[in-house]
Amino acid sequence: MDLRHHTLLHSASTRTAWNHWLREAGAPGFRVARQVEFDHVYLQLGAAVEGLGVALASLQLIGRDLAAGRLVCPITAPSWRAPNYVLAINADRARDAAVMAFGEWITHMASQETGTIKAVA
Repeated sequence: MDLRHHTLLHSASTRTAWNHWLREAGAPGFRVARQVEFDHVYLQLGAAVEGLGVALASLQLIGRDLAAGRLVCPITAPSWRAPNYVLAINADRARDAAVMAFGEWITHMASQETGTIKAVA
């Protein structure tokens, strides 16, 4: 697949994913004809399902679409590589029991995915 002839799809929360991926692939200065950014990752993935471009995504998010044939993975051995997760909590709510419980849960879940996580309050 020659990415120069495809539209790269981004979301506001994954806008640096392509740059990281291209750098790891050995093509840090790679230029494409068109890029589109969506407000949310689900809009980005919906655009990919509709054939509007190519998206990078967590296999956990697109597993059903891959299984159903709505998306295809042109890479034979995909791997999940992304920057570390960062949990940001408003200082006024940092000691709230519900916020603390959520922070513990999301930290645990994210650490299972990437092996690296840091919390910022």
